[in-house]
Amino acid sequence: MSFVETYIRLVGMKISKACNVVKQLPDNKKLFINFPLLDQCENPSVFALNSLIRVYSKSSTPEKSFDFYKRIVKSNHKPDNYTLTFLIKSAAQLVDKDLGLAVHGTALKYALDQDPHVQSGLINLYAEMGSLRDLKDLFFNIHNPDLVTQTTRVVACAKLGDIKFARQQFDKMLDRDVIAWNAMIAGYVRFGEPLNGIELFNTMEMKGLKVNDATMVSVLSTCTQLSALDAGQRAHRYIKYKKLQINTTLGSALVNMYAKCGDIITTINVFGGKKEKN
Repeated sequence: MSFVETYIRLVGMKISKACNVVKQLPDNKKLFINFPLLDQCENPSVFALNSLIRVYSKSSTPEKSFDFYKRIVKSNHKPDNYTLTFLIKSAAQLVDKDLGLAVHGTALKYALDQDPHVQSGLINLYAEMGSLRDLKDLFFNIHNPDLVTQTTRVVACAKLGDIKFARQQFDKMLDRDVIAWNAMIAGYVRFGEPLNGIELFNTMEMKGLKVNDATMVSVLSTCTQLSALDAGQRAHRYIKYKKLQINTTLGSALVNMYAKCGDIITTINVFGGKKEKN
């Protein structure tokens, strides 16, 4: 690896961390990043170009990722699974269906469509675009999906409202992580099936599976929809028993549940105990 490419890698790492700060700046104070040193490389490696594609995929200008992809192609290199993963992320940020389809086509062209990271990225891409039909077509072309890919498709289908299909995918999973459980419970809540959400949480609890704040936000939302104060109080006790940190989102869910269920005193007490108020 040349000195220039090593420098690009280090700069890319630093800028990646800085992107979160940059995003918070007003538009007229955005940082404009360029990499003149790259021009000193006659034939930059895929690794060096991937580093820059990755930076821009996380920035407020993800379309610039594709400029560096063009450099890969012009250099007579082949993109790898990292290239495609970052490009897919950029296309998802841009919510551009034509661009997304083009990136998917590129994955097929270079036989990278069976890579787990690329598969998960494509699932997220079609979910962001709201393309349920394309999403299902993609599923049927994925062979031997790993846990991450299986979880991603449950999350995507639940997000798009096809709860029945999401549950079919969920039930096929031999091993389910908390993200898959949370996605199903949240999907039931979001699309008007709170009883199924509660039932699934009860199953999760009986299996002794680890829950997190996202799980309990969905559970509290089911209690709110059902105006089920007893179930909400039980969920609150469970949160205390599991010693879950009550962050802004979870605290708001508790306040909302007690308020909607008519327990004003507890609403005031919970609100007063929130570390962060919004």
